Amino acid sequence: DFTGFEIQPTARMTWLVNQNNTFWGAISRSVKVPSISDQDSTFQPHIRDEGGIPIVINIAGNKSFNSEKLISYELGYRSQLSREIQLDIATFFNDYDDLRTFEQKDIFFLQNPFRGVVPFEFDNKMKGHVYGLDLSANWYLNPWWRINAGYSYAETALRLKNTSTDTLSLTLPVFVNSPEQMLSLRSGWDVHKNWKIDLWMRYVDKLKSTYIGAYVNMDARVAWRANRNIELSVIGQNLLDKQQLQFLRDTATKLYNSEVERSVYFKIKLDF
Repeated sequence: DFTGFEIQPTARMTWLVNQNNTFWGAISRSVKVPSISDQDSTFQPHIRDEGGIPIVINIAGNKSFNSEKLISYELGYRSQLSREIQLDIATFFNDYDDLRTFEQKDIFFLQNPFRGVVPFEFDNKMKGHVYGLDLSANWYLNPWWRINAGYSYAETALRLKNTSTDTLSLTLPVFVNSPEQMLSLRSGWDVHKNWKIDLWMRYVDKLKSTYIGAYVNMDARVAWRANRNIELSVIGQNLLDKQQLQFLRDTATKLYNSEVERSVYFKIKLDF
């Protein structure tokens, strides 16, 4: 228990307009309580030595580090447009406060070996908001073919408080590393009572903070149910690219380039 008593209430409201249309809303408060490392840790993620004085980056915890806070506002609409088509719309506005920052302190020097130390300390001096929407539609063309389409949009706006000396947070990919837009299209086709084909096509927007470009990819699955208890399937993932870059190397956080490769595998499912 690092922060004492925390209140995390939720209020929800639903308006059933008629049998086919529903509006809903919610307001919630949540917190992320500090860990031991937030309040009592020291690590050195980066050392620079370019022919001059070695410079050590030193990041330390803060006994006064508090909970990071979120108040979330949500509004949504759900409709059965017809017997075959369902629609869901959800909007959100997330208001963040007291987010973690890396506050820079005065530089000092150490002997044996001689080096400069740039100290940073955790604090709660960032705030901001994330807002956006999620759209989802299900279309049952017939009893053996169904399509699901989804779209999401999220805009992130974070800023440091006036008293902050942080020069790292807004440049680190771990803080602002979400795609602005994503699009998904799924198809489920029961070819025969024992055969199924599933396809999933998706678009992911570029990541601005790490300069990773937008991409389109696809997964596929073909399944055969041999009997009531056994299903055999072959699954392919990320089929449109040999490999897809997900993260770039970052010296401050020691993250290295990470790529997801194209893969194909077989699966046996046993039901008892």
